[in-house]
Amino acid sequence: IDVANEVPGIIESINFESGDTVKQGDVLVRLNTAIDEAAVRTRRAESQLAEQEFKRISDLLPRRAVSQSQFDEAKANFDAARARVNEAEAQFGKKVIRAPFDGTLGIRMVDQGEYLATGTPIVEINMLHPIYVDYTLSEKNLPAVARDYSVIATVAAVPKREFEGKVSAINTSVNPETRTVRIRATLDNPENLLRPGMF
Repeated sequence: IDVANEVPGIIESINFESGDTVKQGDVLVRLNTAIDEAAVRTRRAESQLAEQEFKRISDLLPRRAVSQSQFDEAKANFDAARARVNEAEAQFGKKVIRAPFDGTLGIRMVDQGEYLATGTPIVEINMLHPIYVDYTLSEKNLPAVARDYSVIATVAAVPKREFEGKVSAINTSVNPETRTVRIRATLDNPENLLRPGMF
């Protein structure tokens, strides 16, 4: 996949190099968060004030010093303030772009200080080990294949080498135009000799 940002911002730091191997959750890019940090602090202060007001009214309610409607309003204000804190924190968290899974990174497509609009491709990440091989099989051969059947694949880029794997998925329908069904096999690829897009 192409790793992209969910929110716009200016790149503050890039924590990877092209071709790096990363683990799920590793930080790839941090966007500038100055405005978001201020928003989180503001929302937390508002939430603390709403909480104090709610506690004060909660203490007065049993003595009937305040009405039920005042209590309900204070509780609603407190709940809304907490929700705004959660929203601000979530927005803040989106300024840190992480690796979605273990994989190998491609060539970096952004630079430090660059402004990223929402959805800007940052880097391609591929899971190379194991790797999927997708191919088609004639419908007449469909009864002869099942999940976990052994598969041997060859690629032009690595001649005279066979790669072993197992069928991991069989499509549920047959293509009515070609009368073929899509098959997916999973192959071990510890040496990273197989790459996405190979034939």
